[in-house]
Amino acid sequence: KPRSRSTSNQQPDLEQPRGSKIQVKQTLRQVEIQLPPSGLGMGFLAIASFAITAVLSIFMIAAGEGTGNDLYLLASIVALLLGLCAWAGVLLRKRVLIDIDATHLFMVGELLGRRWLIHPSMLHSIIDRVEICRLPKLPESVEIVTPTVRYSIPRSQQLTLAEREWLVQEIDRQLRAPKPSA
Repeated sequence: KPRSRSTSNQQPDLEQPRGSKIQVKQTLRQVEIQLPPSGLGMGFLAIASFAITAVLSIFMIAAGEGTGNDLYLLASIVALLLGLCAWAGVLLRKRVLIDIDATHLFMVGELLGRRWLIHPSMLHSIIDRVEICRLPKLPESVEIVTPTVRYSIPRSQQLTLAEREWLVQEIDRQLRAPKPSA
């Protein structure tokens, strides 16, 4: 069945936006679209807030008891700062990859050389369309739509509108590209 397109046939092909950090790597067997790491987001801020509250609580308990254990407090603060720096480093390095081969599309997370599937792999034939999802009071995201499920591409909310539009076009183009014969 023909795939419906979210971009109109009358629109010219979009160029990758200037300054975009999305990378496309093409080999004979597959195309890999790499979304940039998100950096420090709301998840990190929530964890940092909890950790800071925990350390300050320990400090208040230690200070209230009058134990004078300043070394324990200093060690707690240093451990907190080291932990937050390590967590920030991890978050800054996590990548989202979209791998498209001759028959399947995969959304993969990658962190420190380890990869895992974010969503189940999808046959090209079951993908109806790729589109920008616009819901009230929620950030826009790029979604891959099948007859039964909508798969949101992680990190797509952090892209500019121009990058999201280009990403929709690029994924759709790769899904419709002629496949090499075996």
